[in-house]
Amino acid sequence: MNTIDIVENYIEYIIELRRFFHQIPEAGFHEIKTTEKIIEELEKYSISYNRCSKTGVIAQIDGTPNKKTLGLRADIDALPIIEENDCDYKSLHPEMMHACGHDCHIAMLLATARILKENQHLLNGNVRLIFQPAEEGSELGQGASYMIKEGALENVNSMFGMHVMPEIEAGKIAVMPGPIMASTDEFEIVVTGSSGHGATPQYCVDSVVVASAIVMNLQTVVSRQISPLETAVISIGTINGGSRWNVIAGEVKLTGTVRTFSHKLGQEIPGIIKRMIDSTAQSYNASIKFTYKNNVKATINDEHCIKIVKESIQKLYGTEALTTVEKQMGGEDFSEYANLVPSAFCFLGVGNTQKNTYYPLHNSKFTVDEDALPIGVATFVQYAVDYFNNKHKMSI
Repeated sequence: MNTIDIVENYIEYIIELRRFFHQIPEAGFHEIKTTEKIIEELEKYSISYNRCSKTGVIAQIDGTPNKKTLGLRADIDALPIIEENDCDYKSLHPEMMHACGHDCHIAMLLATARILKENQHLLNGNVRLIFQPAEEGSELGQGASYMIKEGALENVNSMFGMHVMPEIEAGKIAVMPGPIMASTDEFEIVVTGSSGHGATPQYCVDSVVVASAIVMNLQTVVSRQISPLETAVISIGTINGGSRWNVIAGEVKLTGTVRTFSHKLGQEIPGIIKRMIDSTAQSYNASIKFTYKNNVKATINDEHCIKIVKESIQKLYGTEALTTVEKQMGGEDFSEYANLVPSAFCFLGVGNTQKNTYYPLHNSKFTVDEDALPIGVATFVQYAVDYFNNKHKMSI
């Protein structure tokens, strides 16, 4: 099968879909119109599906009898950003924008679904198509976890996903084994002291001073309590406390984030933080309430899956299409799938300075070189075929 030739017949369809979804960006778990359009396209090409209880869709294409099922995933939500691009398909929803490229992901996966359905005889297994809501948002990981509860991973042996990336030249795909995106944990520290007059600190326990000491002490966790061969970030994002210039604050609240690439280290850091803040507070005679929340784990690519992805891309576009990027400290809830089944997650280059597609993700002027989208579709299709035919020993 010549995948590139096949995909060329769908270029207009891919672009048309991407622009349609770009005009109707919707927040996580509110992707009503988006879900309806996805279903409309699946029904048009007789692809079986289940609509999820909130939003999102799980579809299936069954190939020749095989016990294996491969999952392909696209996230479908948008961001609360006012779009600044001036184009015919600009967002029609006030203060919402597909500033992270999920419109591209939906279009690519729908085109992949149509192509695989029309070439069903080439599949030596089953393909699960997962259109996932709520990848963005304050409650990171909810979308993937929700889809898993809805049955997205039932009988699935492996997962594959892609994300558009403006920092990568259009036409190239970054493929790397091992950890590629960090965990995105968050924490809250409430310091309780004793308030009083700013002129008589000896009668108070100054929670501002305690909080300041905690902030400074936490800076030594990464530099002095974690191996320099590991990667971790601990950042304080907010400090809130006090009510007046001459009143010593009785309470201060700190919030922050922890990022790691190691599941083991991610499990150890909360204990390290708690030990440090407890001892700091005790030395000032203050008390602490510590809350730690695991949002999403690090996204770690399976070595064997990545090997198949590389071979698929090389078949299509040669080794020159392959590239790598630095590991990302940002998080991605694709890790919820990758933590349960061997998976691969890649970055599709959409950057082109001549077309002004160099603005970063989540920027109000973010856009993509649409010529790269058929490359993403071809990669999805080729991988779906090659996954079932590969000779590599899979770690399933």
